[in-house]
Amino acid sequence: MEFLYALGGVIALLLGTDSATKGLSGALQQAGATPLAAALVLLFAGYALPGLALGLGAWAWQDADAAVTALHGASLGALGLGAGGLLLGTGVVLRVRPWRMLDGDRAQAELAEFAVSRPGWGLNGFRLAFGALLLALGARGVLAAAPALVDVAGLDAGAALLVTVAICSGFVVAVVASFNARFGDAAAAFAATGGAGLVLTLLTGAAAFLLALPAFDLRLLAHPLVQGVALLALWAGLATPVRAIGRPAGAALLLAMGGLLAAAVLLR
Repeated sequence: MEFLYALGGVIALLLGTDSATKGLSGALQQAGATPLAAALVLLFAGYALPGLALGLGAWAWQDADAAVTALHGASLGALGLGAGGLLLGTGVVLRVRPWRMLDGDRAQAELAEFAVSRPGWGLNGFRLAFGALLLALGARGVLAAAPALVDVAGLDAGAALLVTVAICSGFVVAVVASFNARFGDAAAAFAATGGAGLVLTLLTGAAAFLLALPAFDLRLLAHPLVQGVALLALWAGLATPVRAIGRPAGAALLLAMGGLLAAAVLLR
């Protein structure tokens, strides 16, 4: 039963993310934003939606500690399985580096194309509302599936939530990014995974410090902010202009995510 909850939750998160990002892009452009400005918002917000939904769901249905754990898992998922899965799944080689996407008219045009959406307040409002509903339902399903890992893998409730959210949210980001990479701009899709990871890492780190300051010992290596910054640094380092980014970089991100998840579980 828990597997069905997870599967249904992932499907709902996928459809909700797609609908909400299209609606957000269209609404921004209806309000007067340029396609380029809409694209920049999507880079830093759109792909964070699955993780935000899971964090808000955990806060509403469980408690603040669960919300931090869910956001922590979502940040690792976006940067690890999201970005790594994009590169491994599509085999894409990025020629345009994420932080150089604003250099030149051609790069700006490619980024703007990333945010193309159909006009109409009614359509985009419906997309946003429908996407929000699906994201809420998806979060409910994924969170309901997390306790299964307590019995199957012998994890405690927090570790089970962390692993489940990282895998499910990361898979959603990887699929959405891969779809956009095939039918849009690959560098924009890769940059969006980093933007989502940055947003989620900042939110998780702030929430974690508000709840309790970490001890300055080995357990600090399991802190959400430390892990998020480490994975962000790897993401940024792999995207240097020295060489193109392909499957080896995807494997490195995925392995790093696995290592950080293991550290978080073991050092809890």
